[in-house]
Amino acid sequence: MPSASLTVWNEADCRRVHAATLGVLDECGVEVRNFPGALELFSGAGARVAGTRVRIGPDLVRRALAAAPRT
Repeated sequence: MPSASLTVWNEADCRRVHAATLGVLDECGVEVRNFPGALELFSGAGARVAGTRVRIGPDLVRRALAAAPRT
């Protein structure tokens, strides 16, 4: 019978993944389709919008994380 394992990342691993994710959001962005209102929200918040491609800079992510409730 197969077994599962769990690997918990340490703080350095979490920081590396977070930094890589910030790079992907900033350089590659995400496609936002079928939600035209979302494009205006992203643009108004400071993201770079080109067609349906939204590029979200690290500062915008940091501000959003700082504003999110902790629980």
